[in-house]
Amino acid sequence: MNNNSYKRRNSHLKPIRDIKKQRKKSNKFRLIYSVITLSSIAVIFIALLTFNSFLLDYEKTRPENILNNFIDQLYKASVTDNYSFIDKYIVIPGSFESGEACTKSLYDKIKTDLPVAVKELTSGQNKSEYKLYVKEDYIATVVLKLEDKKSAFGFDIYNINSIEDISGFNKAVTITIPSECKLFINGIAVSSEYIKNTFKLSQEDCSFALSDKYSTMNTYYVDKLIDPVIAVKDENGKSLDLVYDNNKPELGSTVNFQNVSFIVPYNYSVSVNGVRIDNEDRFYTKDSNADETLTASLSKYKSSYLPLLPYYKYYTVKYLTNEPDVKICSYDGSEVKAEYNSQKKLYTVKYGIAESRKTEYSNFIKDFSLLYSKYITTDAAYSDISGYLLKGTDIEYILNPKNEQIQPEFYTKHIGYEFKDIEISELTEYSTDFYSGRIKYNQLIKKTEYDTRSFPCNFTYYVIRINGKWFILDYMINIS
Repeated sequence: MNNNSYKRRNSHLKPIRDIKKQRKKSNKFRLIYSVITLSSIAVIFIALLTFNSFLLDYEKTRPENILNNFIDQLYKASVTDNYSFIDKYIVIPGSFESGEACTKSLYDKIKTDLPVAVKELTSGQNKSEYKLYVKEDYIATVVLKLEDKKSAFGFDIYNINSIEDISGFNKAVTITIPSECKLFINGIAVSSEYIKNTFKLSQEDCSFALSDKYSTMNTYYVDKLIDPVIAVKDENGKSLDLVYDNNKPELGSTVNFQNVSFIVPYNYSVSVNGVRIDNEDRFYTKDSNADETLTASLSKYKSSYLPLLPYYKYYTVKYLTNEPDVKICSYDGSEVKAEYNSQKKLYTVKYGIAESRKTEYSNFIKDFSLLYSKYITTDAAYSDISGYLLKGTDIEYILNPKNEQIQPEFYTKHIGYEFKDIEISELTEYSTDFYSGRIKYNQLIKKTEYDTRSFPCNFTYYVIRINGKWFILDYMINIS
């Protein structure tokens, strides 16, 4: 078989071989095209992802977005009273308010209304500051601090650094207290750096003080407060009361010094906070008669029987830091109770009598007065009453029959007598040797079996003791 014959026999196979060659070429193109297309899509996708990440990174690191996110969290925390959320951010204005007080002040404003308006205040290289407003009201400044590191795409990173200049800390107090005392605001001791003025009280005022330890006064000024709780304590840690100018601490306040006065019998002792003031002339202000009637009646006996008429002494004590501990004792050392007028700050003690001596004094007055009435009606002799009387006194002169001052004829004709409704009152002890008392009774004079007459008697007797024995010094007939 020659070659021509072979070619003729296989000539119909050529188109098939060409088709296969073309197919091989087409598959390669498709593969290359697919690879290129997929690669392009992958590049675009990666680019899109990268760009999206870039945008997210950009938005995430923008100070405004960080702040807005923080404000949302801040509002939620204020609604739930989550104080711990911002503990690390709060910068407390001044030195006397707690973080809790600051947070409460801020939360009370935030929870009232939303949205919270944000206005950029200043920006610098290392921080950004923003003022926060609720409606038109400023509430605080938020400070964002620039971190040292960068974001994934090289943007600056800001974080919330602090909340400062919180509104509401606009109260201030001016307080004047003795230098010996300590000032506390919200439980925190106020140091001497807050003292704005020091002065001394006048010598005249200090003379009425128990001591001069409070003569120097310090004036403190403290601001950046919300609702301060003010306390002042003395050197012993005892709290002192304060008084405010027009009830406003910001206008000034001082220790509510107590000025007290006393009216007591001249021979009574008065102690204030353990200090006897009746022994010192500087507390004495004046005196007055114990009783005008008594003074008028007994002044004639001043030289003979009464070396000193009873009277009251007035004392004043100033610059007490609290209600005083007052002790008033009678001349015999027994403590007596004073009548206290809280408005006038006045303690008053009038002459009284010890319970233990009432019976003795009452019996003496009763015995003499009934004997005196019997003497008037000739039912007793002068010798029966003369032992009660002192020579040279008015009553001795009146009752002595030698002086014919008593005319008993009106009473002489009777067959009996009786005393009823005896009442003794107004016992007043002026000293260990001098007292007075009042007695009232009805003296019944029986003239006949069918005729009984009643004579009301009402006397005040002044009784004095001489050499251990009691005498009637004087008496007074009472008309009511």
